[in-house]
Amino acid sequence: MRAVIQRVDRAGVRINHQELSSINEGILVLLGVAKEDSEADADYILEKA
Repeated sequence: MRAVIQRVDRAGVRINHQELSSINEGILVLLGVAKEDSEADADYILEKA
C-alpha cells in the first residue's frame, strides 16, 4: 500500500479528456491498494499521515 498526500490550489479528475470532478484549494490523496494489503496496512498508512 502506498499513499501520497499533497496540498493543492486546484485538482481534477479527467477521463478521456473529460473532467469528471474537481476541487479548489484542498488536499489530494493518491492511494494505491493491492489485493494482499490488509486492514493493518491501512492503519499504518493512517498513522503516518
